[in-house]
Amino acid sequence: MTDIPVSSASTPSGPSSPEKWRALVASWRAAAEDRTADHAGYLRSAARAADGSLPCHLIANYALAWYAASERVTDPTVHDEIITAFEAAADRLGDPGPCDHAAHPRLGHFEDYLPTAAWLGTPLGRRAYRWRRHEEGGEPLDAWLCPSFLRVRADEALAALRPARAALRS
Repeated sequence: MTDIPVSSASTPSGPSSPEKWRALVASWRAAAEDRTADHAGYLRSAARAADGSLPCHLIANYALAWYAASERVTDPTVHDEIITAFEAAADRLGDPGPCDHAAHPRLGHFEDYLPTAAWLGTPLGRRAYRWRRHEEGGEPLDAWLCPSFLRVRADEALAALRPARAALRS
């Protein structure tokens, strides 16, 4: 068995000084901001594509919007990227007007709806969602894919993100 060297940043019980803790937290924050920016790029691409992936990426980024609007994301460029992505999605959706759905999905805690977003990204995933809904219940697929529902979510995210971005300037 070989020895595993202990990094200078931490010991088996964690970082050994406040400075090292701050560095570790900063690296976690940077990684989270990078992932948030990556997902914003996916939403921007989905807004341009005609492959039906827009609902998946819009709903996933809706979950991230609240994280980005919090004080946890401090990089203005991340805010700019996610705002630009939601603006592109809103432009793509246009003004869909009212729909005839009895109800739309309620988006409470992201852990409750984020898994559903993944099903919406591909035709096979949407077919699997239909089967799963038949077996386990849940909102109709059409309600998840509704342009009116998606446009409202994009507008809500932008309403949270824009003031958060403005607050970073002050």
